[in-house]
Amino acid sequence: MTAAASADADRHTGPGPLDQPRDFSTTTAGIGTGTVDAFFKRGQVIAATLDAGQPVASGVRLTFEHPEDLARFLTPRRLAFFRAVRERPGTIGDLSIRLTRSRESLTKDLRLLESAGLVTVTRTANPSQGPMDLIEPVSRGEILLEARF
Repeated sequence: MTAAASADADRHTGPGPLDQPRDFSTTTAGIGTGTVDAFFKRGQVIAATLDAGQPVASGVRLTFEHPEDLARFLTPRRLAFFRAVRERPGTIGDLSIRLTRSRESLTKDLRLLESAGLVTVTRTANPSQGPMDLIEPVSRGEILLEARF
């Protein structure tokens, strides 16, 4: 992402500690363009809701200030990678085979999508091969894609 892009993620599922586990099946996600003022307004609404002791819906919102930055982030190959993870989570090796792409190129896209909060990587035990990193989407629900020009 460029300096013009900003990301904000609400990782809280309601009252309680901020680091409590999330239910990814109901997490929402949005990707779009917006202004800095809108970014801070969303933060104020979330803060006021938490201050009132109300739960905040779990979600991730990735906001780009310029549509060109959004277009650079959402390349066709990254979208295909993200769709494959949403259809069936897997390892880099598994996804590399399914998408007929090199592990190296997928790893670069994985790091970008992970830093944006759209996918998670969880180390799990595989009895026959040792530890493996499972790639899962943060949201299995609908993804909102919004761009205003």
